Amino acid sequence: MGYRVSYCMLLNTKSIFSKTAVRSYRNNLFALKTFHRTLSICERNPKFTTSSFSISAEVAEDFFYKHGFKGKKLINELNYNSYDKETVNYHTRLYPRIQVDDDPLLEALVKASTIEQVFGLIKEQPLNVKYASQAIATLWNLKKGYYNVTSNTESTNKDFIQVVKSHPQFWIAVDCVVKSASLLSDDTLTSMLLYLRKFQISMMEPSLQSLLCTALTRVKTFSLDSLAKWCLFTSTPNHGGRLMLPAALPAFHRHVNHCQSLTDLEMLSVCFVAIAPVVDKNGPTARIFIDHIIHLLDTNVLNQDTPLAALVGVLRALYQVAKSNPLSSCASIRILYLLQDSHLINNPSSMVYFDAIRRSWEAVNEPIGLVRKIENIACSWLEKLDIQIEHINLLSHVSHIQDASSDRKKQLERHLMRILEKEQPIAIEPYLKQIFRIIRSSKMSDIKLVDLYWNRVLQSLARRLGNKEEFVALLLDAAQWYMFFNNNLGGTYRSSNFENEILKWMDGMMNGDWSQPVQNVRFFCRLAAFVLAYGGHPTATGLLEKLVDIEEQLTIQDIFYISRGIQLARHWLRRPQLHFSQRDTGDLTLMLDRRSAFLLSSPASSTLSLTTTILHAALYRNAESYGSALPLNEAGLRECETRLNQLTARVIRDLIFFLDRFRYLQFPIMDAIVDYALKKHEHLGPSLLVNIFVLCFNLGYSSKNLELLAPITSQSLESKENGMFGLFVLEASLALILSNRLSIKLVNEIFTVQFLDKLDLEVAACYSKATYPARVRRTLMELNRSVCIDMPEAGVPWFHEKYCQEQIHTNPPTSTNFHVDIHHCLVQILGNSNLIERWTYSPYYHLIDFEVHLNENGQPVVPSANKSKMSNGREEKIAILALLPSLFTTNYGYLMGLSLLRQRQLEILGYRVVGIPHHHWNSLALSTTQAKSNYLKQKLFRQHNV
Repeated sequence: MGYRVSYCMLLNTKSIFSKTAVRSYRNNLFALKTFHRTLSICERNPKFTTSSFSISAEVAEDFFYKHGFKGKKLINELNYNSYDKETVNYHTRLYPRIQVDDDPLLEALVKASTIEQVFGLIKEQPLNVKYASQAIATLWNLKKGYYNVTSNTESTNKDFIQVVKSHPQFWIAVDCVVKSASLLSDDTLTSMLLYLRKFQISMMEPSLQSLLCTALTRVKTFSLDSLAKWCLFTSTPNHGGRLMLPAALPAFHRHVNHCQSLTDLEMLSVCFVAIAPVVDKNGPTARIFIDHIIHLLDTNVLNQDTPLAALVGVLRALYQVAKSNPLSSCASIRILYLLQDSHLINNPSSMVYFDAIRRSWEAVNEPIGLVRKIENIACSWLEKLDIQIEHINLLSHVSHIQDASSDRKKQLERHLMRILEKEQPIAIEPYLKQIFRIIRSSKMSDIKLVDLYWNRVLQSLARRLGNKEEFVALLLDAAQWYMFFNNNLGGTYRSSNFENEILKWMDGMMNGDWSQPVQNVRFFCRLAAFVLAYGGHPTATGLLEKLVDIEEQLTIQDIFYISRGIQLARHWLRRPQLHFSQRDTGDLTLMLDRRSAFLLSSPASSTLSLTTTILHAALYRNAESYGSALPLNEAGLRECETRLNQLTARVIRDLIFFLDRFRYLQFPIMDAIVDYALKKHEHLGPSLLVNIFVLCFNLGYSSKNLELLAPITSQSLESKENGMFGLFVLEASLALILSNRLSIKLVNEIFTVQFLDKLDLEVAACYSKATYPARVRRTLMELNRSVCIDMPEAGVPWFHEKYCQEQIHTNPPTSTNFHVDIHHCLVQILGNSNLIERWTYSPYYHLIDFEVHLNENGQPVVPSANKSKMSNGREEKIAILALLPSLFTTNYGYLMGLSLLRQRQLEILGYRVVGIPHHHWNSLALSTTQAKSNYLKQKLFRQHNV
């Protein structure tokens, strides 16, 4: 059965049961208060109370063991006595109580409190299958005591398992169970499979194979409890049991139809989580389970008073198919809203469920009140803790709010830096993913912290080199994290050491597995995406060809990863190299467009979420070549229009990103987004509401419902609880000005020393150094100008004149053939180039392409010679604007928000604005010089019947 380390040696050298010193908790500096926004949520929702802190001792103990919260003060606050290492409070009884009472040895095995005691009992008496199976169950139960006196880490778990497996009596017990497997009940048999799996016994061991074969002959008649245990066993990664999961389907269908209680529902959820990877996401198995959940929701069996264990268990199950099954996503949202209204989630014991709740919430991004509750509870605990590595989980729950304060961000950075510097790499390894989520979601910009994190990832990868399965799993995750982390620093961050090491390992794989026909497409695509992104130009030999060859095997997620790799590859190239890169990847891009179009028309894109993923991927790879993607984009948007009943806050966020970047004005989609925001605005984050309104402004979209959304957006901005980035506030205020909805109150809050200081701090600590500061300054100028012109009653001074003058010198206007053509035509009409003034500026520095003055008789006059006469109001100033394609939506040719605002402001300043759209000027109707001249004459002199 393989090499075994001496049990006595392990027991003596590792001091397994030496109790560690209880850490004294100092007052930490993590001042995570609940903020005004959380208090206001409490006021609006009377069901949200923080006084209900009485908890179930069993759930609380499980939570504290899992997360290492062993402080006596904290446990006493929960009215729960700290764990006594000499007494096991939980007894796993494999056999009915009556059998145990009649058998003193069996009772002693159940209540044994040490590993030696268990082994001593089964050594002294003749061993039978009943004693052997109960001994194995008790041994695993003793792990709770082991965790109480040691740190809860992956290495601790391995130590415990090694101690037990190194004792000869353990294997004697296993052999006894195997030889008498046919005598075991279904429940005991599946329990043994589960315990032996927990003890990390390989599927290649004859003992485990024998038990599994016995179980397979009975699986169709398993009780629900036995079926749940069997599914847990066979679904375990790296155990090779998933091929046997379909054998559970008949029993699963039978139990779904006879589900009688919430306990049954919890076990059904466990079964579904296990079998979901091997069933059709929209097939009969998924359908029968989801239909049952929807029935329980419709009949109010599942409600806000349902125990969290049941609700979260169902959430875990639905999450397995939510992206591919619209009914699953719908049911998940309903459960999340129940959790928001549940008083049970306010208990500290609910923290054991936060990760699962958060994962489901992130798939839909609503309701916002639910994550506020989670944040509030996590904050209340973090304020009492001396924050250590084991508290990373709690830190992650206060970092995923997009509008987290800058103070919180700084404290998160400080704690993470201390942990990464202080803790050993092996201790940090289990928390790498959570640390990454904190860094990325909080948009941390401390380069020292980020470099240190990626070095820790490399150290963990180096440690796993000897274990291929563990190494590959972490390599794939780390490569994906790094590819999507670049967004945090505006596409400017790179760790040469990390990239080189990852590429070196991938190169070894390329010379091995990659030299053969692709076998694992999912694995290949994720690694190929990283090579495309950071492997440099030209691309590795044969890689592009291999990707093109596996076209028919690519999934939507594969296309998404590869497209991100293409985008990053182009981003890092110098401009002279870009042409050659696009030529080299041309066949790959065309293949991805073709495959995406096929998937759009197939059941593979069965949900709105998957359709938006296809569009998102198209945006990645076609960011610099919009034209080639137009047919695919239009087909994708048409598909979206057929599934607008599946809208969620997350899907809206993705649609906003796509529509804004590609400048698509898709009326049915825009109407549905605005309607959704009006219907659920109380449950959506303020950032999303602002982004919806800003999108409408950017695309020049208007409707009656948008007018109703304007005051809601304004209220979100004025609220003290929004905590949004200053740039969001500025952009939304610009949008409100166009709709005449910007309030004096908000103007007075923006143009204050406090708000401007906040902007300065954001710019200094921003995550996107390359673009964010310039965007903030530009938008602030636009808002200052707009308020001065549109809202003079606000009394805001014009303080951007110097900034505008600097921009004129550093960014002079660019002339195009379009401008030259208009100028020639104007000269032909007016007869003298002196009557035309080019590149002039309004008093508030609006750029005017051409300026012409007409006297009171409608005759052109030289502008420079008549400045003194313009004040009498008898001369007309005409601002002629060459409206380039970038100022219009890609479809329908609607003028976008900033251009509409500019035209209105020029009119307020006394100009008559003549806009010349690029698509009109180059249309067939204006294909001749005479036609252009007549068109421009009508624009210039129409008020004078010329």
